[in-house]
Amino acid sequence: MYLGEYRNSPQLKGWVRVFPAGRYLFRQGDPGHTMFIVMNGAIEICDRSSDGEYVLATLVAGQFFGERAILKASPYPRAYAARAKTETTLLEFTRKDLPHIQAIIPDLAFRVLQIAANHLDRAHELIKALTPTDELDRLLRFLLYFSKYSETSPAGLTFSLEEIRHLIGMDPKRIEESLKQLLDKNMLIKKQHRYLIPDRESLARFVRGYAIESSKKN
Repeated sequence: MYLGEYRNSPQLKGWVRVFPAGRYLFRQGDPGHTMFIVMNGAIEICDRSSDGEYVLATLVAGQFFGERAILKASPYPRAYAARAKTETTLLEFTRKDLPHIQAIIPDLAFRVLQIAANHLDRAHELIKALTPTDELDRLLRFLLYFSKYSETSPAGLTFSLEEIRHLIGMDPKRIEESLKQLLDKNMLIKKQHRYLIPDRESLARFVRGYAIESSKKN
């Protein structure tokens, strides 16, 4: 849902927000009454645990969040924090603003529904990725899912041990052992405290091969 063409629209001036890199849009637990659509830049969706804050996802131009605000008549507690990764321009609006936004962007509802359908497809894929009882198989499938949907950078796709632990719920020691196996097979590269997926296609072939071998054993 690219809305960059509306960024300088005088009709939307009252709803366009610009956040510098590092600025929080809101914190976890804050009352939520607005929805956001990213027009350009990138937003990090963050969660907290006893170990600190970690990034759940990075949203880029065309993606939205906080949609519960237009479904509920009263504010709700934000389940996560949102922080600008780079200088970011967003459209921010309330439930009452929606008819005005819709008048300016006639196909907004259709675009939102399209993305919501994609979210459901992704959720289904994630459930499938986390279904295997074999822990290494589950980790491999999650990494494949992660590499498909995470933001791509010239250096490849990176993640930390803490991010994986919080997202798939495996024992940290077991995750480290599994990641070491992948490092030994050159499926991952370790840089300081983060892991790099250099080649998604190689990882996909490895996952398929592991699944075949596991099925033979069973």
